[in-house]
Amino acid sequence: MLSTDINPGDTYMVREPGTDHCRVKAIERVRAGKWRVVFVDADPPLTDYVKAAHIICPWREHRALLRDEKRLAQLANVSNRSWPGLDHPTDRAVQWVLESTGEFGAAQSTGYVRLAPDAWARLCDRAGLTEIPDDHRVVFIDRHKIMIAPWQSALALAKAFAVAEPDTVLRHIDVCERGLSLESLDPAHSSLVGLLEAYRPGFALVRSWAGFEEGLRQKDAEIKRLRYIIDRTIVDLRHSGDDSVARKIERLLRGG
Repeated sequence: MLSTDINPGDTYMVREPGTDHCRVKAIERVRAGKWRVVFVDADPPLTDYVKAAHIICPWREHRALLRDEKRLAQLANVSNRSWPGLDHPTDRAVQWVLESTGEFGAAQSTGYVRLAPDAWARLCDRAGLTEIPDDHRVVFIDRHKIMIAPWQSALALAKAFAVAEPDTVLRHIDVCERGLSLESLDPAHSSLVGLLEAYRPGFALVRSWAGFEEGLRQKDAEIKRLRYIIDRTIVDLRHSGDDSVARKIERLLRGG
């Protein structure tokens, strides 16, 4: 909590390094970052000094805080099993997809994602999901009414969103890639070439999630199918004596 939120006479939870939490009553601020307090549960009560940074929260909130810490530790344990770390192509791909959604804070990555429940609900709805993917049952809402989900949930949501709104995510990374490419052409910003190269595996992942490569394969297959139909039509026209029509089609194919 902020030092400015500490008030003389109120009770707080204090936790100093290497010690368990305890209850204190704030008496006065003796200097910046330092408070004189009474350790209420000591026998007899003890007056001492503590750093403001070690005053964690109002005492009335300490049970909720400890509960959140326990839940977050469980969530982090699950998340860290799969989270590849910052700057990994998969983590970058997840961040870019969530960033493309326009939901403020969605792209923040510490191995898990914190968002208001209504933001999660909007994202799930747009991704075609009924709820946040939570195979390990560790998603929870903390005392500040923020819903926290592990990296596995963020990954599953990002993949589903890319499938549901491919144009949204492809436009986002195309703008990012094009901007970096153009800026890297300036000799003063040539160092961006390395950054662009580092980003490309993540760009490729996003495109694969959005079905970009599959879409290209389908288009190529359709072009080949249509070209086969046209070639057969030209042959049939010549066999039926319509050579002039066949030549006209060939000219059009050549762009003439």
